[in-house]
Amino acid sequence: MVRSGTADGGGKPPKMTDETPADSHQVEILEEREHYRFRQLFWVQESRLRFRHFDGSWSPEVTRVTFCQKVAVAVLLVDAEADTVVLVRQLRFPVLERQRHRGQPDGGAWLLEVPAGLQEAGESLEEVARREILEETGYRVEQGLEEVMVFYPSPGVSSEEVHLFRAVVSPDQRVEDGGGVADEHEDLEVVILPVERAFELLRRGEIRDGKTILALQHLALERLDGARSMTESRASKETGASEKTGVREDMSRVRRDES
Repeated sequence: MVRSGTADGGGKPPKMTDETPADSHQVEILEEREHYRFRQLFWVQESRLRFRHFDGSWSPEVTRVTFCQKVAVAVLLVDAEADTVVLVRQLRFPVLERQRHRGQPDGGAWLLEVPAGLQEAGESLEEVARREILEETGYRVEQGLEEVMVFYPSPGVSSEEVHLFRAVVSPDQRVEDGGGVADEHEDLEVVILPVERAFELLRRGEIRDGKTILALQHLALERLDGARSMTESRASKETGASEKTGVREDMSRVRRDES
């Protein structure tokens, strides 16, 4: 096992900063070749390249294989009044394949997820979000979409980039049944859960879709930050009230001394 250096020797200690030197952001692409393409959904690309090391030197020529994909959009739908989240359940065949090879039962391949889809040519990210929300859940969202993060699910092998949005919805915005697009052989079940129930499933490891895990964790952090802000505000008000009471008591003592 390789260990990082310490103060008493054994190599350079790790940097205690999240900043990367600007001169290390350098890559020289020598050659790129496409090996396989499946329609316009994904393709496999082989690249030869060199890159600048953190110490300033250049790497030797290396080969990297990338599973290239379109940009994806996912949306966490929250009904703030009912304190629920809107998810979908669907079969994920790659998960089924993994479980079959392990001899596991098939039921674990039907995943609970936030609605999501791929960006098509000419579409904005917001248009993708609205389309997928309507197709998968039946909710029509015209306004209030907020992008909360961008992340890369498997950066070691895939170029997939996911834009996570959030939208607040109400029951009257559900104008269709949802369930996916029949022509694309989608079969989704719309699942509305209390937020705390969704958090419980997350803690128990029963939500296994990465984008959904991140979406619910983001919601949990927001609620934690909100609760902390309320606590700090309450404490500040109590401290202010206590200080005002103390001032009044001091003034009363002064008046009694003067009389």
